[in-house]
Amino acid sequence: MAELVDERQVVGRVCDELHLDSFLYEDDAVASPDPPVVAWERDLADSDLLIGILWKQFGRWTEKEILFAMKSSIPVLLFVKTEDIDGDGLPDIVTKEVEAFVSGHNDVETGLADARFASLEELERKVRNSILDLQALALSFKRNALMDDGAPVHGGGRAAPPPGPHGSLVSEAKRPGGERKADKAIRRLKRHRGLFFGRALDREIVTDLIDQDEPFVAVKGDPEIGRETLFQVLANEDLADRYDDGAGIIPDVTTGDSAEDVRHAIWEAFHDSGALGADEDRELADLGSLNAMIALLDVDLDDEIVDDITEMLPSSVIAATMPAGAELDRFVHELEPILDTEALVEAFAFYSKVDVPPELADAVAERCRATGGAPADVKKLCQSALAALKRTSLEDWLEGTPA
Repeated sequence: MAELVDERQVVGRVCDELHLDSFLYEDDAVASPDPPVVAWERDLADSDLLIGILWKQFGRWTEKEILFAMKSSIPVLLFVKTEDIDGDGLPDIVTKEVEAFVSGHNDVETGLADARFASLEELERKVRNSILDLQALALSFKRNALMDDGAPVHGGGRAAPPPGPHGSLVSEAKRPGGERKADKAIRRLKRHRGLFFGRALDREIVTDLIDQDEPFVAVKGDPEIGRETLFQVLANEDLADRYDDGAGIIPDVTTGDSAEDVRHAIWEAFHDSGALGADEDRELADLGSLNAMIALLDVDLDDEIVDDITEMLPSSVIAATMPAGAELDRFVHELEPILDTEALVEAFAFYSKVDVPPELADAVAERCRATGGAPADVKKLCQSALAALKRTSLEDWLEGTPA
Protein backbone atom coordinates (compact mmCIF):
# COMPACT_ATOMS: atom_id res chain seq x y z
CA MET A 1 0.00 0.00 0.00
CA ALA A 2 3.00 2.32 0.41
CA GLU A 3 3.60 2.36 -3.34
CA LEU A 4 1.58 4.75 -5.54
CA VAL A 5 -0.07 6.59 -2.63
CA ASP A 6 0.22 9.95 -4.44
CA GLU A 7 -1.13 8.41 -7.64
CA ARG A 8 -4.19 7.01 -5.86
CA GLN A 9 -4.83 10.41 -4.31
CA VAL A 10 -4.76 11.94 -7.80
CA VAL A 11 -7.40 9.44 -8.94
CA GLY A 12 -9.51 10.27 -5.88
CA ARG A 13 -9.34 14.01 -6.64
CA VAL A 14 -10.37 13.46 -10.26
CA CYS A 15 -13.32 11.34 -9.15
CA ASP A 16 -14.36 14.09 -6.73
CA GLU A 17 -14.18 16.68 -9.55
CA LEU A 18 -16.40 14.51 -11.71
CA HIS A 19 -18.85 13.83 -8.86
CA LEU A 20 -18.05 10.11 -8.70
CA ASP A 21 -17.94 8.22 -5.42
CA SER A 22 -14.47 6.66 -5.12
CA PHE A 23 -13.13 4.03 -2.74
CA LEU A 24 -9.46 4.45 -1.78
CA TYR A 25 -8.27 1.69 0.52
CA GLU A 26 -6.00 3.88 2.64
CA ASP A 27 -8.88 6.32 3.23
CA ASP A 28 -12.03 4.20 3.10
CA ALA A 29 -11.19 0.65 4.19
CA VAL A 30 -12.49 -0.42 7.60
CA ALA A 31 -11.35 -3.13 9.98
CA SER A 32 -13.04 -6.44 9.35
CA PRO A 33 -12.77 -10.00 10.68
CA ASP A 34 -13.10 -11.22 7.08
CA PRO A 35 -9.99 -12.16 5.09
CA PRO A 36 -8.76 -9.28 2.90
CA VAL A 37 -9.71 -11.13 -0.29
CA VAL A 38 -13.33 -11.36 0.89
CA ALA A 39 -13.37 -7.65 1.75
CA TRP A 40 -12.00 -6.43 -1.58
CA GLU A 41 -14.21 -8.78 -3.59
CA ARG A 42 -17.23 -7.39 -1.73
CA ASP A 43 -16.14 -3.78 -2.30
CA LEU A 44 -15.32 -4.38 -5.96
CA ALA A 45 -18.58 -6.21 -6.66
CA ASP A 46 -20.44 -3.10 -5.48
CA SER A 47 -18.50 -0.83 -7.87
CA ASP A 48 -19.19 0.42 -11.40
CA LEU A 49 -15.56 0.84 -12.43
CA LEU A 50 -12.07 -0.36 -11.45
CA ILE A 51 -9.14 2.00 -12.00
CA GLY A 52 -5.88 0.08 -11.76
CA ILE A 53 -2.41 1.63 -11.46
CA LEU A 54 0.60 -0.66 -12.05
CA TRP A 55 4.23 -0.06 -11.17
CA LYS A 56 6.94 -2.00 -9.30
CA GLN A 57 5.04 -3.96 -6.67
CA PHE A 58 2.72 -5.72 -9.07
CA GLY A 59 1.74 -9.13 -7.71
CA ARG A 60 -0.79 -11.89 -7.86
CA TRP A 61 -3.38 -10.08 -5.72
CA THR A 62 -3.42 -7.04 -7.99
CA GLU A 63 -3.74 -9.37 -10.96
CA LYS A 64 -6.56 -11.28 -9.25
CA GLU A 65 -8.40 -8.01 -8.57
CA ILE A 66 -8.23 -6.95 -12.22
CA LEU A 67 -9.27 -10.37 -13.50
CA PHE A 68 -12.12 -10.51 -10.95
CA ALA A 69 -13.43 -7.19 -12.31
CA MET A 70 -13.19 -8.38 -15.92
CA LYS A 71 -14.94 -11.64 -15.09
CA SER A 72 -17.66 -9.71 -13.22
CA SER A 73 -18.34 -7.40 -16.22
CA ILE A 74 -16.94 -4.38 -14.37
CA PRO A 75 -15.16 -1.95 -16.73
CA VAL A 76 -11.42 -1.62 -16.08
CA LEU A 77 -9.26 1.43 -16.79
CA LEU A 78 -5.60 0.46 -16.49
CA PHE A 79 -2.72 2.93 -16.07
CA VAL A 80 0.94 1.86 -16.12
CA LYS A 81 3.66 4.03 -14.57
CA THR A 82 6.80 4.19 -16.70
CA GLU A 83 10.41 5.39 -16.39
CA ASP A 84 13.25 5.98 -18.86
CA ILE A 85 15.37 3.04 -17.71
CA ASP A 86 17.82 2.69 -20.61
CA GLY A 87 18.43 6.41 -21.16
CA ASP A 88 17.00 6.54 -24.69
CA GLY A 89 14.42 9.17 -23.80
CA LEU A 90 11.51 6.72 -24.17
CA PRO A 91 9.25 5.45 -21.37
CA ASP A 92 9.83 1.89 -20.20
CA ILE A 93 7.75 -0.48 -18.08
CA VAL A 94 9.86 -1.09 -15.00
CA THR A 95 9.22 -4.77 -14.20
CA LYS A 96 8.96 -7.96 -16.22
CA GLU A 97 5.82 -8.90 -14.27
CA VAL A 98 3.93 -5.79 -15.37
CA GLU A 99 5.24 -6.18 -18.94
CA ALA A 100 4.06 -9.80 -19.01
CA PHE A 101 0.61 -8.94 -17.64
CA VAL A 102 0.07 -6.03 -20.04
CA SER A 103 1.32 -8.06 -23.01
CA GLY A 104 -0.91 -10.96 -22.05
CA HIS A 105 -4.05 -8.82 -22.00
CA ASN A 106 -3.63 -6.51 -25.00
CA ASP A 107 -5.50 -8.57 -27.58
CA VAL A 108 -7.13 -6.20 -30.09
CA GLU A 109 -10.58 -7.78 -29.73
CA THR A 110 -10.69 -9.06 -26.15
CA GLY A 111 -7.97 -7.22 -24.26
CA LEU A 112 -7.42 -4.08 -22.22
CA ALA A 113 -6.20 -0.84 -23.76
CA ASP A 114 -3.84 0.45 -21.08
CA ALA A 115 -2.52 4.01 -20.80
CA ARG A 116 1.06 4.91 -19.81
CA PHE A 117 2.15 7.84 -17.64
CA ALA A 118 5.40 9.19 -16.22
CA SER A 119 4.18 12.02 -13.96
CA LEU A 120 1.28 12.85 -11.67
CA GLU A 121 0.14 15.57 -14.08
CA GLU A 122 0.03 13.12 -16.97
CA LEU A 123 -1.85 10.57 -14.86
CA GLU A 124 -4.42 13.18 -13.80
CA ARG A 125 -5.06 14.23 -17.39
CA LYS A 126 -5.35 10.66 -18.69
CA VAL A 127 -7.60 9.46 -15.86
CA ARG A 128 -9.95 12.40 -16.38
CA ASN A 129 -10.11 11.93 -20.15
CA SER A 130 -10.55 8.16 -19.84
CA ILE A 131 -13.53 8.51 -17.48
CA LEU A 132 -15.10 11.16 -19.71
CA ASP A 133 -14.62 8.93 -22.77
CA LEU A 134 -16.22 6.02 -20.93
CA GLN A 135 -19.25 8.16 -20.09
CA ALA A 136 -19.48 9.65 -23.58
CA LEU A 137 -19.47 6.16 -25.10
CA ALA A 138 -22.21 5.13 -22.69
CA LEU A 139 -24.40 7.97 -23.88
CA SER A 140 -23.80 7.14 -27.56
CA PHE A 141 -25.83 3.95 -27.17
CA LYS A 142 -29.35 5.37 -27.20
CA ARG A 143 -30.89 2.91 -24.82
CA ASN A 144 -32.11 5.58 -22.45
CA ALA A 145 -28.48 6.01 -21.46
CA LEU A 146 -28.69 3.05 -19.10
CA MET A 147 -26.16 0.30 -18.55
CA ASP A 148 -27.93 -3.01 -19.11
CA ASP A 149 -27.44 -5.49 -16.29
CA GLY A 150 -25.42 -8.49 -17.36
CA ALA A 151 -24.15 -6.96 -20.60
CA PRO A 152 -20.91 -8.63 -21.70
CA VAL A 153 -17.59 -6.88 -21.27
CA HIS A 154 -14.84 -7.68 -23.74
CA GLY A 155 -11.91 -7.09 -21.43
CA GLY A 156 -13.16 -3.59 -20.65
CA GLY A 157 -11.78 -2.52 -24.03
CA ARG A 158 -14.78 -2.17 -26.32
CA ALA A 159 -18.55 -2.22 -26.14
CA ALA A 160 -20.68 -5.04 -27.44
CA PRO A 161 -23.51 -3.43 -29.44
CA PRO A 162 -26.32 -3.09 -28.90
CA PRO A 163 -26.36 -3.91 -25.13
CA GLY A 164 -24.68 -1.94 -22.38
CA PRO A 165 -21.64 0.24 -23.12
CA HIS A 166 -18.47 -0.47 -21.21
CA GLY A 167 -15.97 2.02 -22.51
CA SER A 168 -12.57 2.35 -24.11
CA LEU A 169 -9.53 4.58 -23.84
CA VAL A 170 -9.74 6.95 -26.81
CA SER A 171 -6.49 8.63 -27.79
CA GLU A 172 -6.24 12.39 -27.58
CA ALA A 173 -5.45 12.59 -31.29
CA LYS A 174 -8.90 11.24 -32.09
CA ARG A 175 -10.68 13.66 -29.79
CA PRO A 176 -11.90 16.79 -31.63
CA GLY A 177 -10.97 19.94 -29.79
CA GLY A 178 -8.21 18.34 -27.71
CA GLU A 179 -8.41 17.71 -23.98
CA ARG A 180 -11.80 17.88 -22.31
CA LYS A 181 -11.76 20.23 -19.33
CA ALA A 182 -12.94 19.15 -15.90
CA ASP A 183 -15.39 22.04 -15.68
CA LYS A 184 -17.33 20.94 -18.75
CA ALA A 185 -20.69 19.31 -18.26
CA ILE A 186 -20.43 15.53 -18.05
CA ARG A 187 -22.82 12.65 -17.92
CA ARG A 188 -22.98 10.42 -14.90
CA LEU A 189 -25.07 7.52 -16.14
CA LYS A 190 -24.73 5.46 -13.02
CA ARG A 191 -27.27 3.16 -11.47
CA HIS A 192 -27.95 3.68 -7.79
CA ARG A 193 -26.15 0.86 -6.00
CA GLY A 194 -27.71 -0.51 -2.86
CA LEU A 195 -31.06 -0.12 -1.16
CA PHE A 196 -33.30 2.81 -2.06
CA PHE A 197 -35.24 3.18 1.17
CA GLY A 198 -37.69 5.53 2.82
CA ARG A 199 -38.50 7.55 -0.30
CA ALA A 200 -41.66 5.90 -1.66
CA LEU A 201 -43.79 9.03 -1.18
CA ASP A 202 -41.11 11.35 -2.60
CA ARG A 203 -40.74 9.06 -5.59
CA GLU A 204 -44.49 9.08 -6.17
CA ILE A 205 -44.76 12.87 -5.91
CA VAL A 206 -41.98 13.56 -8.42
CA THR A 207 -43.18 10.86 -10.82
CA ASP A 208 -46.72 12.27 -10.71
CA LEU A 209 -45.39 15.73 -11.61
CA ILE A 210 -43.58 14.30 -14.63
CA ASP A 211 -46.66 12.24 -15.60
CA GLN A 212 -48.65 15.49 -15.64
CA ASP A 213 -46.20 16.88 -18.25
CA GLU A 214 -44.63 19.30 -15.81
CA PRO A 215 -41.55 20.52 -17.76
CA PHE A 216 -39.53 21.47 -14.68
CA VAL A 217 -39.24 19.41 -11.50
CA ALA A 218 -37.06 20.60 -8.63
CA VAL A 219 -36.02 18.80 -5.45
CA LYS A 220 -34.28 20.63 -2.64
CA GLY A 221 -32.60 19.58 0.58
CA ASP A 222 -29.26 19.18 2.32
CA PRO A 223 -26.33 17.72 0.31
CA GLU A 224 -26.50 14.17 1.80
CA ILE A 225 -30.29 13.90 1.84
CA GLY A 226 -30.52 11.86 -1.38
CA ARG A 227 -31.59 14.36 -4.05
CA GLU A 228 -29.40 12.95 -6.81
CA THR A 229 -30.13 9.35 -5.85
CA LEU A 230 -33.84 10.02 -6.32
CA PHE A 231 -33.24 11.18 -9.90
CA GLN A 232 -30.94 8.21 -10.57
CA VAL A 233 -33.68 5.79 -9.54
CA LEU A 234 -36.32 7.64 -11.54
CA ALA A 235 -34.14 7.69 -14.67
CA ASN A 236 -33.07 4.05 -14.41
CA GLU A 237 -36.34 2.48 -13.28
CA ASP A 238 -39.52 4.55 -13.37
CA LEU A 239 -38.79 6.51 -16.57
CA ALA A 240 -36.41 4.16 -18.37
CA ASP A 241 -38.51 3.76 -21.53
CA ARG A 242 -39.86 7.28 -21.80
CA TYR A 243 -37.15 9.39 -23.48
CA ASP A 244 -35.61 8.77 -26.90
CA ASP A 245 -32.36 10.54 -26.03
CA GLY A 246 -31.89 9.11 -22.57
CA ALA A 247 -31.09 10.72 -19.26
CA GLY A 248 -28.28 13.17 -18.61
CA ILE A 249 -26.96 14.14 -15.20
CA ILE A 250 -25.05 17.42 -15.40
CA PRO A 251 -23.13 18.73 -12.38
CA ASP A 252 -21.64 22.13 -11.63
CA VAL A 253 -23.58 24.36 -14.01
CA THR A 254 -22.91 28.04 -13.28
CA THR A 255 -26.10 29.76 -14.35
CA GLY A 256 -24.98 33.39 -14.27
CA ASP A 257 -27.70 35.83 -15.25
CA SER A 258 -29.27 33.87 -18.10
CA ALA A 259 -30.09 30.41 -19.36
CA GLU A 260 -27.19 30.42 -21.84
CA ASP A 261 -24.83 28.63 -19.46
CA VAL A 262 -27.42 25.91 -18.96
CA ARG A 263 -27.96 25.61 -22.71
CA HIS A 264 -24.22 25.29 -23.31
CA ALA A 265 -23.91 22.63 -20.60
CA ILE A 266 -26.75 20.58 -22.08
CA TRP A 267 -25.19 20.85 -25.53
CA GLU A 268 -21.86 19.62 -24.14
CA ALA A 269 -23.61 16.69 -22.45
CA PHE A 270 -25.56 15.47 -25.47
CA HIS A 271 -23.80 16.51 -28.69
CA ASP A 272 -21.44 13.49 -28.76
CA SER A 273 -24.42 11.13 -28.76
CA GLY A 274 -25.71 12.45 -32.09
CA ALA A 275 -28.97 13.57 -30.50
CA LEU A 276 -28.38 17.15 -31.67
CA GLY A 277 -26.98 16.37 -35.10
CA ALA A 278 -23.37 15.51 -35.84
CA ASP A 279 -22.29 18.96 -37.04
CA GLU A 280 -24.30 21.22 -34.77
CA ASP A 281 -22.46 24.24 -33.41
CA ARG A 282 -22.89 25.01 -29.72
CA GLU A 283 -24.05 28.56 -30.38
CA LEU A 284 -26.46 27.57 -33.14
CA ALA A 285 -27.80 24.23 -31.90
CA ASP A 286 -31.57 23.94 -31.55
CA LEU A 287 -32.35 21.94 -28.40
CA GLY A 288 -36.06 21.80 -29.22
CA SER A 289 -35.80 18.32 -30.74
CA LEU A 290 -34.01 16.83 -27.71
CA ASN A 291 -36.20 14.32 -25.89
CA ALA A 292 -34.49 13.56 -22.60
CA MET A 293 -34.61 13.77 -18.84
CA ILE A 294 -31.93 16.27 -17.85
CA ALA A 295 -30.90 16.56 -14.21
CA LEU A 296 -29.02 19.73 -13.25
CA LEU A 297 -27.19 19.23 -9.96
CA ASP A 298 -26.86 21.90 -7.29
CA VAL A 299 -27.98 24.81 -9.44
CA ASP A 300 -29.08 28.27 -8.32
CA LEU A 301 -32.02 29.15 -10.58
CA ASP A 302 -34.57 31.93 -10.62
CA ASP A 303 -38.00 31.82 -12.25
CA GLU A 304 -36.89 33.73 -15.35
CA ILE A 305 -34.08 31.26 -16.05
CA VAL A 306 -36.43 28.32 -15.50
CA ASP A 307 -38.91 29.78 -17.99
CA ASP A 308 -36.14 30.26 -20.57
CA ILE A 309 -34.84 26.71 -20.09
CA THR A 310 -38.23 25.05 -20.44
CA GLU A 311 -39.02 27.16 -23.51
CA MET A 312 -35.82 26.06 -25.28
CA LEU A 313 -36.40 22.38 -24.34
CA PRO A 314 -40.13 21.76 -25.01
CA SER A 315 -39.68 18.00 -25.52
CA SER A 316 -37.59 17.33 -22.42
CA VAL A 317 -38.06 17.32 -18.67
CA ILE A 318 -35.66 19.44 -16.63
CA ALA A 319 -34.99 18.05 -13.16
CA ALA A 320 -32.95 20.14 -10.75
CA THR A 321 -31.44 19.59 -7.32
CA MET A 322 -31.31 22.79 -5.30
CA PRO A 323 -30.04 23.75 -1.83
CA ALA A 324 -32.36 23.51 1.15
CA GLY A 325 -33.12 27.25 1.22
CA ALA A 326 -33.95 27.61 -2.47
CA GLU A 327 -37.21 29.36 -3.36
CA LEU A 328 -39.09 29.62 -6.66
CA ASP A 329 -42.58 30.81 -7.60
CA ARG A 330 -43.47 27.22 -8.42
CA PHE A 331 -43.59 23.94 -6.56
CA VAL A 332 -40.22 22.68 -5.28
CA HIS A 333 -40.34 19.34 -3.49
CA GLU A 334 -38.22 19.20 -0.32
CA LEU A 335 -36.63 15.95 0.86
CA GLU A 336 -36.83 15.46 4.61
CA PRO A 337 -34.69 13.18 6.82
CA ILE A 338 -35.83 9.56 6.92
CA LEU A 339 -37.30 8.87 10.34
CA ASP A 340 -39.77 6.06 9.63
CA THR A 341 -39.06 3.01 11.79
CA GLU A 342 -39.88 0.42 9.13
CA ALA A 343 -37.67 2.08 6.51
CA LEU A 344 -34.73 2.49 8.90
CA VAL A 345 -34.93 -1.11 10.12
CA GLU A 346 -35.07 -2.30 6.52
CA ALA A 347 -31.94 -0.29 5.69
CA PHE A 348 -30.11 -1.53 8.78
CA ALA A 349 -30.88 -5.17 8.02
CA PHE A 350 -29.83 -4.74 4.39
CA TYR A 351 -26.48 -3.04 4.97
CA SER A 352 -25.44 -4.73 8.23
CA LYS A 353 -26.63 -8.13 6.96
CA VAL A 354 -28.38 -9.06 10.22
CA ASP A 355 -31.98 -9.91 10.98
CA VAL A 356 -33.53 -7.38 13.34
CA PRO A 357 -35.96 -9.07 15.77
CA PRO A 358 -39.22 -7.17 16.36
CA GLU A 359 -38.34 -6.42 19.98
CA LEU A 360 -35.20 -4.50 18.85
CA ALA A 361 -36.76 -2.67 15.90
CA ASP A 362 -37.48 0.54 17.84
CA ALA A 363 -33.96 0.63 19.31
CA VAL A 364 -32.36 0.10 15.89
CA ALA A 365 -34.54 2.80 14.33
CA GLU A 366 -33.68 5.22 17.14
CA ARG A 367 -29.97 4.58 16.65
CA CYS A 368 -30.38 5.28 12.92
CA ARG A 369 -32.37 8.47 13.62
CA ALA A 370 -29.46 9.70 15.75
CA THR A 371 -27.45 10.08 12.53
CA GLY A 372 -29.86 12.80 11.43
CA GLY A 373 -31.79 10.62 9.00
CA ALA A 374 -29.84 11.45 5.82
CA PRO A 375 -29.65 8.21 3.76
CA ALA A 376 -25.88 8.50 3.29
CA ASP A 377 -25.30 8.82 7.03
CA VAL A 378 -27.68 5.97 7.84
CA LYS A 379 -25.82 3.77 5.36
CA LYS A 380 -22.45 4.64 6.95
CA LEU A 381 -23.77 3.66 10.38
CA CYS A 382 -25.10 0.36 9.06
CA GLN A 383 -21.85 -0.46 7.30
CA SER A 384 -19.85 0.31 10.44
CA ALA A 385 -22.09 -2.15 12.26
CA LEU A 386 -21.36 -4.84 9.67
CA ALA A 387 -17.92 -5.68 11.04
CA ALA A 388 -18.85 -5.16 14.70
CA LEU A 389 -21.80 -7.55 14.54
CA LYS A 390 -19.51 -10.39 13.51
CA ARG A 391 -17.94 -10.17 16.98
CA THR A 392 -20.85 -9.17 19.20
CA SER A 393 -24.62 -9.42 19.42
CA LEU A 394 -27.01 -6.78 18.16
CA GLU A 395 -28.15 -6.12 21.74
CA ASP A 396 -24.61 -5.49 22.94
CA TRP A 397 -23.87 -3.32 19.92
CA LEU A 398 -26.92 -1.15 20.61
CA GLU A 399 -25.91 -0.77 24.24
CA GLY A 400 -22.28 -0.04 23.47
CA THR A 401 -22.75 2.36 20.56
CA PRO A 402 -23.43 5.93 21.66
CA ALA A 403 -26.38 7.66 20.02
